[in-house]
Amino acid sequence: MGYRYVRQQLADQYNLGNREPNIQVWSVNTRDDRALTLRHTQFNRRPLNQQAHEVLKHVARLWGFDVHLDTVSPEGKLISTLECKREKRGRMI
Repeated sequence: MGYRYVRQQLADQYNLGNREPNIQVWSVNTRDDRALTLRHTQFNRRPLNQQAHEVLKHVARLWGFDVHLDTVSPEGKLISTLECKREKRGRMI
């Protein structure tokens, strides 16, 4: 039993879901406001940490337009949405 536990712990080190959030580009509105939508799929019901909004602000600064981050369950159900909007003068809200 102990061997199986150690083996599973070692194997879990290589599972990206345990180390990094699964965030992918979901859509880009190229016809209208150029908003970028990212999608985070939770792994083992693990939410993003408290710094997610700060990271989203940085992505919006790099992108130059509004950025949205949708969090969904592994089944595809929408759990939450974060937004970072850009003002016309280049400042973020």
